[in-house]
Amino acid sequence: MVPSDRIAILAAGRSTRMNSGTPKVLHDLHGKPMLWYVVQSAREANGTKPILVVNAAHRDAIAKILADEVEYVVQQEPRGTADAVRAIPPALFAGSSHLVVLYGDHPLVSAPTIRRLIQAHAAAYAPLTMMTVTVPHFGGAYGVFEAFGRIIRQSDGMLDRIVEYKDADEAIKKIKEVNPGYYCFSLPWLKGNLPQVKADNTQKEFYLTDLVGMARRAGEALAVVPIDDPWEGLGINTQEALALAAQIMASRDAGVKPEALHS
Repeated sequence: MVPSDRIAILAAGRSTRMNSGTPKVLHDLHGKPMLWYVVQSAREANGTKPILVVNAAHRDAIAKILADEVEYVVQQEPRGTADAVRAIPPALFAGSSHLVVLYGDHPLVSAPTIRRLIQAHAAAYAPLTMMTVTVPHFGGAYGVFEAFGRIIRQSDGMLDRIVEYKDADEAIKKIKEVNPGYYCFSLPWLKGNLPQVKADNTQKEFYLTDLVGMARRAGEALAVVPIDDPWEGLGINTQEALALAAQIMASRDAGVKPEALHS
């Protein structure tokens, strides 16, 4: 990875589905707060402090854990992923050409996977590069991916658009290639297009996924990188998903592929 790359970790969500008074990203996972794993992978990927976008209510609690391992940005009112990126002061991008976006509640993403994303983006000369996960089905443990957005491809295999689960019809819901939300953006393109993202959805929030459609409508070719291990795309929104992540980590530490999770 070249020094001009920055990594932003979005961690400003409200954490309501965890049914806990603890900020979601600080829930214990295999002996560490789940956010810790993402930060370590990001630091290993390019050797610099990642930008961490947090909400005001959780900043102090997170800072007690991470101290100066990250550069903090406060999103005053959580209004979606695109709004979180908008909250990052331009000064933090000085001298940078690309921005990687990760999430504080996706603790299984690894440094090699982050580097693959950056390398693919550099090779493609695309305005944005995204990663996808393909699962065999949505049963058993794979049910955690069912609510992810679906990847729609053109007849030639090129990326067309992303359809959020709540907006998908039954045919689209059967698509097994889903969006974990990992992106690498060319910063000049992002700066020009991020202000155009609108909150035209039921949640009235600003989503980074809208940038995919904007790029396609502009005739841009987008790069897509599959994640080899689907569990690296796991997002944690419930206590059940947290327990699953702990089980996966324990299996990895034991040097055992978690075959039982694949049913």
